[in-house]
Amino acid sequence: MSSSVFQYSSPWWARWFKATHKALSFSPEHILVTNWRGENCQLNWDGVSTLPDITSRLWFKQVSLSSVNGGVSFAGLAKKEVERLQRAFNLHWYTAKATSVHAYITQVDELIAQKGYFRTSHWLSMQSELDAFEKRLPPLPPEGELPNVIDAVFAKAWTLVSQPQWYLKRSREQYIHSVLTQHAALFDTVESMPLTEKQRLACVIDEDNNLVLAGAGTGKTSTVMGRVAFLIQSGKAKPDEILLLAYGNKAAKAMKERLAQRLGINGVAVNTLSGTEYCWSSRRGNAVHQPVSRR
Repeated sequence: MSSSVFQYSSPWWARWFKATHKALSFSPEHILVTNWRGENCQLNWDGVSTLPDITSRLWFKQVSLSSVNGGVSFAGLAKKEVERLQRAFNLHWYTAKATSVHAYITQVDELIAQKGYFRTSHWLSMQSELDAFEKRLPPLPPEGELPNVIDAVFAKAWTLVSQPQWYLKRSREQYIHSVLTQHAALFDTVESMPLTEKQRLACVIDEDNNLVLAGAGTGKTSTVMGRVAFLIQSGKAKPDEILLLAYGNKAAKAMKERLAQRLGINGVAVNTLSGTEYCWSSRRGNAVHQPVSRR
């Protein structure tokens, strides 16, 4: 690990090259700078917005720092002195920034965990926040200079802003694995035969809109039963918050009986498409007293 100690005092001729300050030193708490009149000023690490700007001037280097208190510059540094300055600066600066960066990532992870399956609409609502976070996020630190725990914070932060879809995909996969493991017994027994892997996925994926394509006899109704049972057992919905629709009265009646007799679930609204259209039309006050015919 690089040393956190750094002190520098500019030669007398540095002021000819517009060096605003004579000396600086680093500590974990702040940067101490001294102007040519011998006056000291402390700069907090959180107030330093960017990495040092280093330019070559004839046979030496000039270093400029930007902070909320204004800019400061030093001249006359040799190459080795600049390298020491950079290592010490990186250690203190990234360590100070890591606290707020880690806090934001933790907030994002907690929000995702709270939502369960993180829907696309949830992610899109966060996009403006992520864009703002990226603008204030420091660049990745030089490899091998900082403690591993600090490196890990910035690596995760840059993964979040540079590969958001991968980050979202991983969080969803973790959620799916967790709930499938937690509710395995339910999916094994909800029907006479255990649900298949794809049926289970259809039960637990909670996207804004789910489209399940399946042919005749492939277990569509079994999947619906599993979905209802999962929503209720996991506490994501109550029976009176669920609506099931079927094309015909026979299918609707069969679903209602399977819920009650096999799963002991009552209170789920089960209706036909035409019957539901009739109810909606009546509630809107339309003069419709016949189920809407389908052509």
